[in-house]
Amino acid sequence: MDNRYVYSTIRFVPNPASGEFVNIGAIVGSEESGEWELRTVENPKRARQLDVNGILDKVFYVTNNIAKDIDLFVDSAEELTPSDLEINEAWLNRLYDDSQNVIQFSQPTPLLAAEFDEAMSIVFDQLIIDPAINKRSKSKTLAIQSIKQAYIKSNLSLGKNLFNKASFKTQKYAGHLDFAVANGKALQLT
Repeated sequence: MDNRYVYSTIRFVPNPASGEFVNIGAIVGSEESGEWELRTVENPKRARQLDVNGILDKVFYVTNNIAKDIDLFVDSAEELTPSDLEINEAWLNRLYDDSQNVIQFSQPTPLLAAEFDEAMSIVFDQLIIDPAINKRSKSKTLAIQSIKQAYIKSNLSLGKNLFNKASFKTQKYAGHLDFAVANGKALQLT
């Protein structure tokens, strides 16, 4: 079943009067699931080529601060603690309304996808040119989808005994996994 997400591309517009721009990232999120993320290109070569005034570092500074706000919001939701900032579609619309200069956010647009990673992959594959990501993300997305389908064919149910985006923590390590299979305790980690 597909879920509703919204996305907004992040445009670097070095000279707003000329209107020339390059997409350098995107924000994708869902009010229903609480998943939100800002992702930027790994290789900003095209943006550097347009950056005749040397302002690209400032642009990435701003996007990094927005990403930190999103991270704090998502972390507070996972920890069930209140957040000073509400990240939602209205917030994304305010970014769009308020950004008409060097950094511009496209109007938030709905997108249907099975899960968050697929939604982000769709946006990057279709709207963001990043040679560093495009080759790798397609193969990882296909691998994750294949693993998910194999688990489901084995009669595992998402949210019941199959969990995606699982977190783990040991005495020495902490991290995130694509999948965990469990029956009260972890049986398999992917």
